[in-house]
Amino acid sequence: MEAVDIYDRNKQKKGYIKYRGKDNLEEGEYALAARAIIINSDKKILISRRTLYKKHGGYWEANGGNALAGETSKECVIREVREELGFDLNKYEGILFKETISKVAPVFDDIYLYKIDININELTPNKEVMDVKWVSIEEYEELNNQNIILHYHEFTEEDYYEAIKLLNIY
Repeated sequence: MEAVDIYDRNKQKKGYIKYRGKDNLEEGEYALAARAIIINSDKKILISRRTLYKKHGGYWEANGGNALAGETSKECVIREVREELGFDLNKYEGILFKETISKVAPVFDDIYLYKIDININELTPNKEVMDVKWVSIEEYEELNNQNIILHYHEFTEEDYYEAIKLLNIY
C-alpha cells in the first residue's frame, strides 16, 4: 500500500498522509501526480499501453503516476518513467509545463515536457506496460476520439503546439 501526502486546495501539504486503496480522500483533500510528455525531434509523442490486468487496461497514456509521500512531482515523474519504461529521465532537463487538477479525481497533476530521441527498442517496459510507440499529434487525437487514451484532458492538441515551441522543435 502506497502512502501519499495530502494537499489542500492551494496545493499546500496538510501535514499528514493517507494510503492509496485504503483511505478515501475527503472534501478538500488532494493527492499529487505527475506525467511526462516526451516528444522527439520528429514531433512525435511517446506513449505506452497499459497491460490488461490494470485499471483502464489496454488504454494508451503518457507515462507517469501518483507521487509517494515525501516525493515532489518531478521526483515522481522520474521514478514512474524509470519503473514503467526502464528509462532514466535524470540526465534530461524537463520543463514543468502545466499544473492541473484532474477532472476525474481530487489530484493535482503536474505535466513535464521532455525533448528526447529514444529508440523504443532500447526501452525495458515493466509488466504494467504491454506496448510503447511514438505517435503524431493526429494519431494521439485519433486515440482520444476512440476513447482509448488516458489523461487527454490534461494535454490537448493546443498544449502540443505550445510544447513544440517551448522545446524548440521545428
